[in-house]
Amino acid sequence: MRKTLAICLTCVAFISQTFARVHAGESLQDWLDAEEKISEFLPRLEALGDEYPDDAEIQLGLGFLYGEYGDTRVFSDIDQYEKVLTIDPNNKTAWAMKVDLLCTYYTAKRRDLLDQLEGMIANARKRNVEELKLYKDSELYRWFKEEGKGTAVIKDFERAVQQLREKLDEKAPAVLATLNKGQSKDPENAFYNYLKAHLYFELDEKEKALKEIEEGAAKKYFSSYVEEISNAKVRVLEEAKFPQPHRDLIVSIRSPFEDFLIQGIWKRGLADLGKSYEAQGAFKKSEKVYRLAIKMAEQSQRESIYRPLGLDVMGHNCIEELQKKMLDQAPLEIGKYAVMGGLCGILIISFILLLRKKAISRRK
Repeated sequence: MRKTLAICLTCVAFISQTFARVHAGESLQDWLDAEEKISEFLPRLEALGDEYPDDAEIQLGLGFLYGEYGDTRVFSDIDQYEKVLTIDPNNKTAWAMKVDLLCTYYTAKRRDLLDQLEGMIANARKRNVEELKLYKDSELYRWFKEEGKGTAVIKDFERAVQQLREKLDEKAPAVLATLNKGQSKDPENAFYNYLKAHLYFELDEKEKALKEIEEGAAKKYFSSYVEEISNAKVRVLEEAKFPQPHRDLIVSIRSPFEDFLIQGIWKRGLADLGKSYEAQGAFKKSEKVYRLAIKMAEQSQRESIYRPLGLDVMGHNCIEELQKKMLDQAPLEIGKYAVMGGLCGILIISFILLLRKKAISRRK
């Protein structure tokens, strides 16, 4: 399942697939039973797709359900979203789901491969090993393989990391182009700005990321299409006669976008950017960063039907700490300016005395 793959790839929940259970009172077994039941229903869902080949809502709901409960070797969520766009090229929900998948899969894969290589290098250095050997069963092998050789040998560790990063970054423009195309279908939606900010932070282009966040936060409109996805799931499960109470449980699972903002933007670079401004003494810039985080949280919480995850709390806490730091430094700043003022005063008095002395000399 895509959710399992995402967890294996990233070891963090920044792919916006951390689900909120919005119904109280159900046991863990209830959820397990519901998920097992829908896995059994996948052939029926596939048949439903064949029955409604031109129904955009059915194909959309199938895409989401395949992504969460289907074997990716058999069921493809991205193919389903392409089907929706074939039916309706301007379908905003399908575009959003498609670009979300492409962007977050790319950043997750990129981070996973770099982490793998850097981890192997750190381990080699710890053991005083001067070279690494990559075999065909390694994910990293294809990035370093040489023609006619079954083993890739890495001797220059720093160059290898740089080489891998450069090769991975070659794919970024295509991802960005798809993001821009999706955004062109829904230009006033801040959703796309935040996906691009996430991509730029992954590429270590902090200023570009900050610019996207500023543009997104200035927009009045934000949607990750949770209602449209929920309605599509309801339609599919009803048409497939998926049984109750499992149906309500599956429909009630939501993907909170605020979690993506926390994991994919705040922890991926925005928080560090704010702290770096603080370290430089650029307090206004750092406060601006924290207020942008609060704004993003407020936007995403408008479509939440459960207790917010707390990005706004993180932003407010950082602002409070920043204000305390500014108050602590205020006496030092006052003292600094007092010394500077005193020196300026001495210089002015000295200059005046010098002019008087010259004037007296002329009169003599």
